[in-house]
Amino acid sequence: MDCAECGKPVVEGENYCNYCGAVLKPEIGADGFMKISDQHPAPPAPPPGEQQKQPMSAGRIVALVLLAILSFGCVSGAIGSIIAYKHSKDISAVEYLNQAQKHFLNGQYEEAIADCDKAIEKEEDYARAYELLASAELKLERYDEALDDMNKAIEISSSTAQLYLERAAILLALERYEEAIADCDKAMELGLSTADVYFMRSTVHYFLESYEDALSDINKAIDVFPGNAISYVQRAFIYSDMQRLEDAVADCNKAIELDPGFTRAYAYRSLLYVDMKRYEEALADCNKALELEPGSAEVYGTRAHVYKEMDRFEEALADDDKAIELDPDSAQCYSDRAYTLNNLGRFEEAIAAADRAIELDPEIANPYGHRGYALAFMVRYEEALADLDRSIELDPEYSRAYKNRGITYYMMGDAARAVPDLEKALELDPEIEEAREYLRKLGVSGY
Repeated sequence: MDCAECGKPVVEGENYCNYCGAVLKPEIGADGFMKISDQHPAPPAPPPGEQQKQPMSAGRIVALVLLAILSFGCVSGAIGSIIAYKHSKDISAVEYLNQAQKHFLNGQYEEAIADCDKAIEKEEDYARAYELLASAELKLERYDEALDDMNKAIEISSSTAQLYLERAAILLALERYEEAIADCDKAMELGLSTADVYFMRSTVHYFLESYEDALSDINKAIDVFPGNAISYVQRAFIYSDMQRLEDAVADCNKAIELDPGFTRAYAYRSLLYVDMKRYEEALADCNKALELEPGSAEVYGTRAHVYKEMDRFEEALADDDKAIELDPDSAQCYSDRAYTLNNLGRFEEAIAAADRAIELDPEIANPYGHRGYALAFMVRYEEALADLDRSIELDPEYSRAYKNRGITYYMMGDAARAVPDLEKALELDPEIEEAREYLRKLGVSGY
Protein backbone atom coordinates (compact mmCIF):
# COMPACT_ATOMS: atom_id res chain seq x y z
CA MET A 1 0.00 0.00 0.00
CA ASP A 2 1.28 3.46 -0.89
CA CYS A 3 0.42 6.81 0.71
CA ALA A 4 -2.08 8.79 -1.36
CA GLU A 5 -0.34 12.02 -0.32
CA CYS A 6 3.32 11.36 -1.19
CA GLY A 7 3.31 7.96 -2.94
CA LYS A 8 5.79 6.40 -0.49
CA PRO A 9 5.27 2.85 0.87
CA VAL A 10 3.21 2.61 4.04
CA VAL A 11 3.89 0.18 6.88
CA GLU A 12 0.84 -2.01 7.33
CA GLY A 13 -1.23 -1.17 10.38
CA GLU A 14 0.03 2.41 10.75
CA ASN A 15 -2.29 5.39 11.26
CA TYR A 16 0.18 7.85 9.68
CA CYS A 17 2.47 7.89 6.67
CA ASN A 18 6.02 7.50 7.98
CA TYR A 19 7.30 10.00 5.40
CA CYS A 20 4.85 12.87 4.96
CA GLY A 21 2.74 12.39 8.07
CA ALA A 22 -0.55 12.17 6.19
CA VAL A 23 -3.35 10.61 8.23
CA LEU A 24 -4.14 7.12 6.98
CA LYS A 25 -6.57 5.88 9.64
CA PRO A 26 -7.08 8.54 12.27
CA GLU A 27 -8.26 7.07 15.54
CA ILE A 28 -9.61 9.31 18.29
CA GLY A 29 -10.14 7.78 21.69
CA ALA A 30 -13.02 8.43 24.06
CA ASP A 31 -10.81 10.91 25.88
CA GLY A 32 -10.59 13.13 22.80
CA PHE A 33 -6.94 12.38 22.03
CA MET A 34 -5.40 10.53 19.12
CA LYS A 35 -4.78 6.95 20.20
CA ILE A 36 -1.15 6.23 20.96
CA SER A 37 0.96 3.44 22.35
CA ASP A 38 0.82 2.47 25.99
CA GLN A 39 4.47 3.49 26.14
CA HIS A 40 3.48 7.15 25.95
CA PRO A 41 4.73 8.90 29.09
CA ALA A 42 2.35 10.65 31.44
CA PRO A 43 2.34 14.44 31.04
CA PRO A 44 5.06 15.90 33.24
CA ALA A 45 4.02 18.02 36.19
CA PRO A 46 4.77 21.73 36.01
CA PRO A 47 8.27 22.60 37.17
CA PRO A 48 9.22 25.64 39.11
CA GLY A 49 9.32 28.89 37.41
CA GLU A 50 11.11 32.10 38.21
CA GLN A 51 9.05 34.47 40.30
CA GLN A 52 8.85 37.85 38.66
CA LYS A 53 7.67 39.50 41.84
CA GLN A 54 8.28 39.06 45.57
CA PRO A 55 6.09 38.01 47.23
CA MET A 56 4.83 35.63 44.60
CA SER A 57 1.33 36.08 43.22
CA ALA A 58 -0.24 32.66 42.85
CA GLY A 59 -1.77 33.40 39.47
CA ARG A 60 1.38 34.78 37.86
CA ILE A 61 3.38 31.60 38.46
CA VAL A 62 1.59 30.12 35.45
CA ALA A 63 3.63 32.29 33.11
CA LEU A 64 6.68 30.33 34.21
CA VAL A 65 5.38 26.78 34.36
CA LEU A 66 3.11 26.40 31.37
CA LEU A 67 5.87 25.69 28.85
CA ALA A 68 6.58 22.46 30.69
CA ILE A 69 2.91 21.46 30.65
CA LEU A 70 2.81 21.93 26.90
CA SER A 71 3.78 18.30 26.43
CA PHE A 72 0.11 17.68 27.26
CA GLY A 73 -0.48 19.08 23.80
CA CYS A 74 2.52 19.24 21.52
CA VAL A 75 4.63 16.31 22.67
CA SER A 76 1.66 13.98 22.90
CA GLY A 77 1.24 14.65 19.20
CA ALA A 78 4.87 14.56 18.21
CA ILE A 79 5.65 11.33 20.00
CA GLY A 80 2.23 9.79 19.76
CA SER A 81 2.25 10.12 16.02
CA ILE A 82 5.43 8.11 15.62
CA ILE A 83 5.62 5.86 18.65
CA ALA A 84 3.92 2.90 16.99
CA TYR A 85 6.35 2.71 14.06
CA LYS A 86 7.55 -0.83 13.35
CA HIS A 87 10.97 -1.80 12.16
CA SER A 88 11.14 -2.56 8.47
CA LYS A 89 14.17 -4.05 6.80
CA ASP A 90 13.67 -2.00 3.66
CA ILE A 91 12.95 1.38 5.29
CA SER A 92 16.17 2.37 7.05
CA ALA A 93 15.05 5.95 7.57
CA VAL A 94 12.19 4.67 9.70
CA GLU A 95 14.64 2.60 11.75
CA TYR A 96 16.66 5.73 12.51
CA LEU A 97 13.45 7.47 13.50
CA ASN A 98 12.55 4.58 15.82
CA GLN A 99 15.93 4.97 17.51
CA ALA A 100 15.46 8.73 17.75
CA GLN A 101 12.06 8.27 19.32
CA LYS A 102 13.47 5.93 21.97
CA HIS A 103 16.21 8.44 22.78
CA PHE A 104 13.60 11.19 23.05
CA LEU A 105 11.47 9.25 25.52
CA ASN A 106 14.60 8.57 27.61
CA GLY A 107 15.43 12.29 27.71
CA GLN A 108 18.46 11.80 25.43
CA TYR A 109 17.68 14.73 23.17
CA GLU A 110 21.11 15.14 21.56
CA GLU A 111 21.08 11.47 20.57
CA ALA A 112 17.55 11.87 19.24
CA ILE A 113 18.69 14.79 17.10
CA ALA A 114 21.60 12.78 15.72
CA ASP A 115 19.32 9.93 14.66
CA CYS A 116 16.78 12.32 13.16
CA ASP A 117 19.58 13.82 11.08
CA LYS A 118 20.49 10.34 9.85
CA ALA A 119 16.87 9.64 8.94
CA ILE A 120 16.75 12.88 6.96
CA GLU A 121 19.99 11.96 5.17
CA LYS A 122 18.21 8.82 3.99
CA GLU A 123 14.97 10.60 3.07
CA GLU A 124 15.17 14.38 2.58
CA ASP A 125 11.39 14.79 2.55
CA TYR A 126 10.81 12.91 5.81
CA ALA A 127 8.26 15.11 7.61
CA ARG A 128 8.12 12.95 10.74
CA ALA A 129 11.87 13.17 11.21
CA TYR A 130 11.76 16.96 11.03
CA GLU A 131 8.82 16.90 13.46
CA LEU A 132 10.68 14.87 16.08
CA LEU A 133 13.88 16.84 15.44
CA ALA A 134 11.99 20.05 16.24
CA SER A 135 10.50 18.50 19.38
CA ALA A 136 13.97 17.54 20.66
CA GLU A 137 15.28 21.02 19.91
CA LEU A 138 12.34 22.51 21.76
CA LYS A 139 13.23 20.42 24.81
CA LEU A 140 16.79 21.79 24.61
CA GLU A 141 15.38 25.35 24.32
CA ARG A 142 16.84 25.78 20.83
CA TYR A 143 13.73 27.59 19.75
CA ASP A 144 14.91 29.08 16.47
CA GLU A 145 16.24 25.74 15.26
CA ALA A 146 13.04 24.04 16.37
CA LEU A 147 10.98 26.53 14.40
CA ASP A 148 13.09 26.05 11.27
CA ASP A 149 12.69 22.28 11.41
CA MET A 150 8.97 22.38 12.16
CA ASN A 151 8.56 24.74 9.21
CA LYS A 152 10.25 22.11 7.04
CA ALA A 153 7.88 19.44 8.32
CA ILE A 154 4.93 21.65 7.44
CA GLU A 155 6.34 22.40 3.97
CA ILE A 156 6.45 18.66 3.32
CA SER A 157 3.08 17.85 4.89
CA SER A 158 1.03 21.04 4.93
CA SER A 159 -2.26 19.24 5.53
CA THR A 160 -1.21 17.57 8.81
CA ALA A 161 -3.07 19.44 11.54
CA GLN A 162 -0.89 18.20 14.41
CA LEU A 163 2.17 19.94 12.99
CA TYR A 164 0.53 23.35 13.33
CA LEU A 165 -0.28 22.60 16.96
CA GLU A 166 3.33 21.66 17.61
CA ARG A 167 4.58 24.79 15.85
CA ALA A 168 2.26 26.82 18.08
CA ALA A 169 4.20 25.50 21.10
CA ILE A 170 7.48 26.71 19.60
CA LEU A 171 6.01 30.11 18.73
CA LEU A 172 4.76 30.39 22.29
CA ALA A 173 8.28 29.76 23.57
CA LEU A 174 9.47 32.54 21.25
CA GLU A 175 6.72 34.83 22.61
CA ARG A 176 5.19 35.12 19.15
CA TYR A 177 1.71 34.79 20.56
CA GLU A 178 -0.46 35.96 17.68
CA GLU A 179 1.26 33.52 15.31
CA ALA A 180 0.76 30.75 17.86
CA ILE A 181 -2.97 31.52 17.96
CA ALA A 182 -3.07 31.45 14.16
CA ASP A 183 -1.46 27.99 14.14
CA CYS A 184 -3.96 26.68 16.69
CA ASP A 185 -6.75 28.02 14.48
CA LYS A 186 -5.15 26.37 11.43
CA ALA A 187 -4.98 23.03 13.23
CA MET A 188 -8.69 23.32 14.00
CA GLU A 189 -9.45 24.32 10.44
CA LEU A 190 -7.75 21.10 9.32
CA GLY A 191 -10.01 19.10 11.61
CA LEU A 192 -8.10 18.84 14.88
CA SER A 193 -10.58 19.24 17.72
CA THR A 194 -8.90 17.30 20.51
CA ALA A 195 -8.35 18.52 24.05
CA ASP A 196 -4.74 19.21 23.04
CA VAL A 197 -5.52 22.08 20.73
CA TYR A 198 -7.93 23.78 23.13
CA PHE A 199 -5.39 23.45 25.93
CA MET A 200 -2.69 25.01 23.78
CA ARG A 201 -4.82 27.90 22.61
CA SER A 202 -5.92 28.54 26.19
CA THR A 203 -2.26 28.76 27.18
CA VAL A 204 -1.49 31.31 24.49
CA HIS A 205 -4.54 33.38 25.41
CA TYR A 206 -3.29 33.35 29.00
CA PHE A 207 0.05 34.80 27.97
CA LEU A 208 -1.82 37.48 26.06
CA GLU A 209 -3.78 38.14 29.28
CA SER A 210 -6.99 37.40 27.39
CA TYR A 211 -8.40 35.56 30.38
CA GLU A 212 -11.97 35.14 29.15
CA ASP A 213 -10.70 33.54 25.93
CA ALA A 214 -8.27 31.40 27.92
CA LEU A 215 -11.09 30.27 30.18
CA SER A 216 -13.36 29.47 27.23
CA ASP A 217 -10.73 27.24 25.62
CA ILE A 218 -9.72 25.40 28.77
CA ASN A 219 -13.41 24.73 29.44
CA LYS A 220 -13.60 23.12 26.00
CA ALA A 221 -10.50 21.02 26.74
CA ILE A 222 -12.14 19.81 29.96
CA ASP A 223 -15.40 19.09 28.13
CA VAL A 224 -13.52 16.90 25.64
CA PHE A 225 -11.40 15.16 28.27
CA PRO A 226 -12.73 15.73 31.81
CA GLY A 227 -10.31 13.24 33.35
CA ASN A 228 -7.07 15.20 32.90
CA ALA A 229 -5.86 16.72 36.19
CA ILE A 230 -3.50 19.17 34.47
CA SER A 231 -6.38 20.94 32.75
CA TYR A 232 -7.95 21.76 36.10
CA VAL A 233 -4.68 23.24 37.37
CA GLN A 234 -4.46 25.26 34.16
CA ARG A 235 -7.95 26.59 34.78
CA ALA A 236 -7.01 27.34 38.39
CA PHE A 237 -4.20 29.57 37.08
CA ILE A 238 -6.69 31.47 34.97
CA TYR A 239 -9.24 31.80 37.76
CA SER A 240 -6.52 33.12 40.04
CA ASP A 241 -5.63 35.96 37.70
CA MET A 242 -9.33 36.72 37.39
CA GLN A 243 -9.37 36.99 41.22
CA ARG A 244 -11.70 33.99 41.47
CA LEU A 245 -9.64 32.33 44.18
CA GLU A 246 -12.34 30.03 45.51
CA ASP A 247 -12.91 28.68 42.00
CA ALA A 248 -9.16 28.21 41.63
CA VAL A 249 -8.97 26.22 44.86
CA ALA A 250 -11.94 24.09 43.75
CA ASP A 251 -10.10 23.21 40.53
CA CYS A 252 -6.96 22.26 42.46
CA ASN A 253 -9.17 20.07 44.63
CA LYS A 254 -10.54 18.42 41.48
CA ALA A 255 -7.03 17.86 40.12
CA ILE A 256 -6.01 16.18 43.38
CA GLU A 257 -9.18 14.08 43.33
CA LEU A 258 -8.27 12.87 39.83
CA ASP A 259 -4.59 12.38 40.65
CA PRO A 260 -3.80 12.22 44.39
CA GLY A 261 -0.09 12.05 43.55
CA PHE A 262 -0.05 15.28 41.54
CA THR A 263 2.62 17.12 43.54
CA ARG A 264 2.28 20.48 41.82
CA ALA A 265 -1.47 20.62 42.43
CA TYR A 266 -0.71 20.68 46.16
CA ALA A 267 2.10 23.20 45.67
CA TYR A 268 -0.05 25.51 43.59
CA ARG A 269 -3.00 25.23 45.97
CA SER A 270 -0.63 26.27 48.76
CA LEU A 271 0.10 29.50 46.89
CA LEU A 272 -3.61 30.15 46.50
CA TYR A 273 -4.02 29.64 50.23
CA VAL A 274 -1.24 32.19 50.81
CA ASP A 275 -3.13 34.72 48.70
CA MET A 276 -6.18 33.96 50.85
CA LYS A 277 -4.07 34.26 54.03
CA ARG A 278 -4.86 30.66 54.96
CA TYR A 279 -1.26 29.99 55.94
CA GLU A 280 -1.60 26.78 57.93
CA GLU A 281 -3.43 25.11 55.04
CA ALA A 282 -0.74 26.42 52.68
CA LEU A 283 1.95 24.89 54.86
CA ALA A 284 0.10 21.57 55.06
CA ASP A 285 -0.09 21.41 51.24
CA CYS A 286 3.65 22.07 50.92
CA ASN A 287 4.37 19.33 53.42
CA LYS A 288 2.16 16.93 51.46
CA ALA A 289 3.92 17.88 48.22
CA LEU A 290 7.31 17.19 49.83
CA GLU A 291 6.05 13.86 51.13
CA LEU A 292 5.20 12.97 47.53
CA GLU A 293 8.38 14.43 46.03
CA PRO A 294 11.09 14.97 48.66
CA GLY A 295 13.71 15.91 46.08
CA SER A 296 11.79 18.84 44.58
CA ALA A 297 13.66 22.14 44.72
CA GLU A 298 10.59 24.05 43.58
CA VAL A 299 8.44 22.71 46.41
CA TYR A 300 11.08 23.69 48.97
CA GLY A 301 11.05 27.14 47.36
CA THR A 302 7.28 27.25 47.63
CA ARG A 303 7.36 26.29 51.31
CA ALA A 304 10.02 28.93 51.90
CA HIS A 305 7.62 31.46 50.41
CA VAL A 306 4.88 30.32 52.78
CA TYR A 307 7.22 30.64 55.77
CA LYS A 308 8.13 34.18 54.67
CA GLU A 309 4.48 35.16 54.55
CA MET A 310 4.22 33.82 58.11
CA ASP A 311 7.33 35.85 59.16
CA ARG A 312 9.16 32.61 59.92
CA PHE A 313 12.35 33.66 58.17
CA GLU A 314 14.80 31.24 59.77
CA GLU A 315 12.70 28.31 58.58
CA ALA A 316 12.35 30.00 55.19
CA LEU A 317 16.13 30.29 54.95
CA ALA A 318 16.55 26.58 55.67
CA ASP A 319 14.19 25.79 52.79
CA ASP A 320 15.91 28.32 50.49
CA ASP A 321 19.21 26.57 51.23
CA LYS A 322 17.68 23.15 50.54
CA ALA A 323 16.29 24.41 47.22
CA ILE A 324 19.76 25.66 46.24
CA GLU A 325 21.29 22.33 47.24
CA LEU A 326 18.84 20.55 44.94
CA ASP A 327 19.06 23.10 42.10
CA PRO A 328 22.38 24.97 42.37
CA ASP A 329 22.01 26.64 38.98
CA SER A 330 18.69 28.35 39.73
CA ALA A 331 18.98 32.14 39.74
CA GLN A 332 15.59 32.40 41.41
CA CYS A 333 16.64 30.20 44.32
CA TYR A 334 19.53 32.57 45.08
CA SER A 335 17.27 35.59 44.61
CA ASP A 336 14.78 34.13 47.08
CA ARG A 337 17.61 33.54 49.55
CA ALA A 338 18.68 37.19 49.20
CA TYR A 339 15.14 38.31 50.05
CA THR A 340 15.08 36.12 53.14
CA LEU A 341 18.48 37.33 54.32
CA ASN A 342 17.37 40.94 53.93
CA ASN A 343 14.48 40.23 56.24
CA LEU A 344 16.93 38.78 58.75
CA GLY A 345 19.12 41.90 58.51
CA ARG A 346 22.04 39.88 57.10
CA PHE A 347 22.81 42.32 54.32
CA GLU A 348 26.32 41.21 53.31
CA GLU A 349 25.05 37.67 52.79
CA ALA A 350 22.03 39.00 50.92
CA ILE A 351 24.31 40.86 48.52
CA ALA A 352 26.36 37.70 47.92
CA ALA A 353 23.21 35.69 47.17
CA ALA A 354 21.92 38.39 44.82
CA ASP A 355 25.32 38.55 43.10
CA ARG A 356 25.10 34.83 42.38
CA ALA A 357 21.54 35.15 41.09
CA ILE A 358 22.56 37.94 38.70
CA GLU A 359 25.58 35.94 37.56
CA LEU A 360 23.26 33.04 36.68
CA ASP A 361 20.61 35.21 35.01
CA PRO A 362 21.21 38.94 34.59
CA GLU A 363 17.80 39.51 33.00
CA ILE A 364 15.47 38.92 35.96
CA ALA A 365 14.43 41.89 38.08
CA ASN A 366 14.19 40.43 41.59
CA PRO A 367 17.86 40.08 42.59
CA TYR A 368 18.65 43.67 41.60
CA GLY A 369 15.80 44.79 43.84
CA HIS A 370 17.00 42.67 46.74
CA ARG A 371 20.63 43.79 46.33
CA GLY A 372 19.51 47.41 46.10
CA TYR A 373 17.62 47.06 49.38
CA ALA A 374 20.67 45.59 51.13
CA LEU A 375 22.98 48.27 49.74
CA ALA A 376 20.65 51.02 50.95
CA PHE A 377 20.76 49.71 54.50
CA MET A 378 24.54 49.60 54.25
CA VAL A 379 24.46 53.32 53.35
CA ARG A 380 25.71 52.65 49.81
CA TYR A 381 22.98 54.74 48.27
CA GLU A 382 24.29 55.35 44.76
CA GLU A 383 24.94 51.66 44.22
CA ALA A 384 21.49 50.90 45.63
CA LEU A 385 19.79 53.34 43.25
CA ALA A 386 21.64 51.86 40.26
CA ASP A 387 20.39 48.38 41.14
CA LEU A 388 16.84 49.54 41.79
CA ASP A 389 16.73 51.47 38.53
CA ARG A 390 17.87 48.32 36.73
CA SER A 391 15.24 46.24 38.51
CA ILE A 392 12.47 48.61 37.40
CA GLU A 393 13.87 48.72 33.87
CA LEU A 394 13.63 44.92 33.68
CA ASP A 395 10.14 44.80 35.24
CA PRO A 396 8.26 48.13 35.32
CA GLU A 397 5.51 46.50 37.41
CA TYR A 398 7.79 45.15 40.12
CA SER A 399 6.19 46.83 43.14
CA ARG A 400 8.94 46.09 45.64
CA ALA A 401 11.59 47.75 43.49
CA TYR A 402 9.62 51.01 43.73
CA LYS A 403 9.19 50.47 47.47
CA ASN A 404 12.90 49.85 47.94
CA ARG A 405 13.85 52.87 45.84
CA GLY A 406 11.42 55.00 47.81
CA ILE A 407 13.02 53.84 51.06
CA THR A 408 16.47 54.63 49.65
CA TYR A 409 15.38 58.16 48.77
CA TYR A 410 13.89 58.50 52.25
CA MET A 411 17.23 57.50 53.79
CA MET A 412 18.94 60.08 51.59
CA GLY A 413 16.54 62.74 52.84
CA ASP A 414 14.93 63.18 49.40
CA ALA A 415 11.21 63.17 50.26
CA ALA A 416 10.23 64.60 46.88
CA ARG A 417 11.46 61.44 45.16
CA ALA A 418 10.58 59.02 47.93
CA VAL A 419 6.84 59.73 47.98
CA PRO A 420 6.05 58.98 44.30
CA ASP A 421 7.96 55.68 44.45
CA LEU A 422 6.26 54.57 47.66
CA GLU A 423 2.85 55.50 46.26
CA LYS A 424 3.64 53.64 43.02
CA ALA A 425 4.53 50.54 45.04
CA LEU A 426 1.15 50.65 46.76
CA GLU A 427 -0.64 51.25 43.48
CA LEU A 428 0.90 48.04 42.13
CA ASP A 429 0.49 46.07 45.36
CA PRO A 430 -1.75 47.50 48.09
CA GLU A 431 -0.51 44.81 50.49
CA ILE A 432 2.99 46.30 50.93
CA GLU A 433 2.69 47.60 54.49
CA GLU A 434 6.31 48.79 54.59
CA ALA A 435 5.53 51.39 51.91
CA ARG A 436 2.63 52.71 54.02
CA GLU A 437 4.92 52.88 57.04
CA TYR A 438 7.42 55.12 55.25
CA LEU A 439 4.69 57.32 53.80
CA ARG A 440 3.42 57.87 57.33
CA LYS A 441 6.96 58.73 58.43
CA LEU A 442 7.00 61.32 55.66
CA GLY A 443 3.75 62.78 56.95
CA VAL A 444 1.73 61.90 53.86
CA SER A 445 -1.97 61.83 54.78
CA GLY A 446 -4.22 58.90 54.01
CA TYR A 447 -1.79 56.14 54.96
